[in-house]
Amino acid sequence: MGKSGSVSEVSALTLVALAARATAASLSVAVPLKFGVPSEWRLDALVTTDVLAVTRVASVAHVLVVIAMNVLGAEKSKWQTPRPGAVAATWRAIAGIASGSVVWFFITVSLGTSTLGKLNETAHLVLFLASLTFTPGAVVYGVPIDEKIGKTWTVLLTCALSVVSYDSTEDGDAQTKNSKTKNPYPSSIRHFSGFDLAWVISVWGTGIGAWLGAMPIPLDWDRTWQKWPVSVVAGAAGGFVIGNWIGFAAVAARLLFGVGVGQNSKNKTR
Repeated sequence: MGKSGSVSEVSALTLVALAARATAASLSVAVPLKFGVPSEWRLDALVTTDVLAVTRVASVAHVLVVIAMNVLGAEKSKWQTPRPGAVAATWRAIAGIASGSVVWFFITVSLGTSTLGKLNETAHLVLFLASLTFTPGAVVYGVPIDEKIGKTWTVLLTCALSVVSYDSTEDGDAQTKNSKTKNPYPSSIRHFSGFDLAWVISVWGTGIGAWLGAMPIPLDWDRTWQKWPVSVVAGAAGGFVIGNWIGFAAVAARLLFGVGVGQNSKNKTR
C-alpha cells in the first residue's frame, strides 16, 4: 500500500510539474506575440507588435522560464547529467541559444532563405527557434558538443528504438548479451521520462509549425503577415504551444492510464 501511494504521489507531482512548465512556457511565448510589448523602457510607452521586438522578448522570456523551472526543481529527465544550479543552468542556456542559432541558421538557409537580404530578420527568427528548442535540452542534458551528450540528443529527438551501445573490447555473443545492460539509453519511446517526452514533442511541434508557417510567404496574396519572418514566427510559436500540451497529454495518459508504464523494468528483469 505504501508503495502504490508513493507511485501515485510521484505521478501527481510529475503532472503538476509538467503542467506548470507547459503553462509558463506557453505564456512566455504567446503573450508577447499576441498582445505586443512596450516600445520603450518606460511605463507609459506605447505597445508595439513589431515582429522583431516581440520575438526578442519572447525568446528571452522563454529562456528565463526554462532556467527558473530548473532551479525550482521541476521534473527532469533520468538520462540527464546532474541537475545544474542557477549559474550553470544560465551558462547552459546561453550555450544552447548560441549553438541552436547556428543550427537553425543553416537549416533556414538550406531551405532557401537569403543570407544577406534579410539577415536581421533571419537572426531574430533563429534566435527564437533556438530558444524554444535548444534551451530546454541544453539545460537538462547539456550542450551537444561531445559524443555522449550528442548521442543522448540524437536518440531522444529521433525517438530511436533499440539503441545498442557495444563494448569494443568484447565480441560476438558477449556483445549481444551485454548490450542491454551497457546501453544507457531508452530502448523504446515508452521508456522516455515525462520531460523527455514533453521536450521532444515540443521540439518537433516547433519545427513543423515553422515549416507550415513559411508556406504562405511565396503566395501573391500581398498580406502584411506574409512579410518575413512573421508567419514563420507565428507558426513556430503555435507549434511550440500545441506540442507542449500534446506532450503533457501524452505523459498524463501514460501516468494515469498506464500506457507504457512498467515496460522498462520488465525488460531489465528478464
